[in-house]
Amino acid sequence: MIFFHILNKKYLNIFLIIFCFVSNSLLSKTIQKNALAVYKSGKEWVVLNENGQKMYSTDKFLDIEQYSYGTLGAYIKENGYVSSVYFNNSGKIQLKSPTNLPFEFINGLALVIQVNDTNPKDAKFGFINTKGKMVVPVKYLDVLPFSDSLAYIMNFDERGYINTKGKFVIRLKKGYAGYGFSEGLSAISSTELSRFGFIDKKGKLVIDYKFEEVGKFSEGLCKVYKDGFFGYINKKGIIVINPRFDEATEFIEGRAFVSIFNFDKNIHEWAIINKDGTLLTLYQFEDKKYFSEGLAAVKKAGVWKYINTEGKDNTNKTYKFAGSFKNGKALVVTEDDKKFFINKNEEKILELPDNCQVILDCRTNERFDILENNK
Repeated sequence: MIFFHILNKKYLNIFLIIFCFVSNSLLSKTIQKNALAVYKSGKEWVVLNENGQKMYSTDKFLDIEQYSYGTLGAYIKENGYVSSVYFNNSGKIQLKSPTNLPFEFINGLALVIQVNDTNPKDAKFGFINTKGKMVVPVKYLDVLPFSDSLAYIMNFDERGYINTKGKFVIRLKKGYAGYGFSEGLSAISSTELSRFGFIDKKGKLVIDYKFEEVGKFSEGLCKVYKDGFFGYINKKGIIVINPRFDEATEFIEGRAFVSIFNFDKNIHEWAIINKDGTLLTLYQFEDKKYFSEGLAAVKKAGVWKYINTEGKDNTNKTYKFAGSFKNGKALVVTEDDKKFFINKNEEKILELPDNCQVILDCRTNERFDILENNK
């Protein structure tokens, strides 16, 4: 019995070694399924996987729009006409969009728009899934992208929220308009009252119409505009940070950016607050991006840098462009036009060619364009 136990243990160890090897191999292949970045070098567009290896390259793209659900929305020229298409990770056309724009897939669905050639103001909206099947027919006058698995949609005779199968789950009366759901609540406006309130996913009004402008809930708080300034409410509609800002963002990682308008410079100057409304920095940033993985890119004195959630500089490095961190990596462009991905210590981990004209970070859909950034 002891012999067989040792023998079985021996084979078990061999099995575990083989299993781990196969699992790691499959994991590696799975990781490589997602694109990290797309860049244009000369006439060629190159798509890299998350390990920085080339997935494919092509000269077919006229331009690119976004990456979502393993597909790259791009523009190509066919038979003298510009078409918007979705390419898969092998560089093959997965589907053609029945619209002029290859919109991002959210909750598995992407917006489509059809515009009347003789009347550009006459536009109709619908949704397709990742296989190109029309889930919501192109007949609606106004549509918002999906959020929290619901989308606002309206026509002359019906309006409300649909689910990802295209079925109405909340219907609104005429004179009311909906917005995007977040954390189970969506802003809703009344034409008669000229104010915003919030409904839940059953369509019940949970926060009354009393705000002139609102954002969306994030981390339990939402910015609202009242008495000429922005502040924040909780999910009960109670103001928890008094309105005193000229502009404000949603909370991410316990931090939000708020601004005071500088009339001398004609710009918003941004600072950071915590959920108590305490200012953690001076109003000093010309531009900002949301916190991600403990760091945020901010612009000051014409250059970008990274700060932590206390508003302190991560390093003393500055950039012409600084992207958001995801999975420990961010895209940056230095002031002397070097382009690469960095880790959270701001060390270079993947360099891109010097002659890149356009770069798209496929994980965040942040885009760097040489021409745009040198105007």
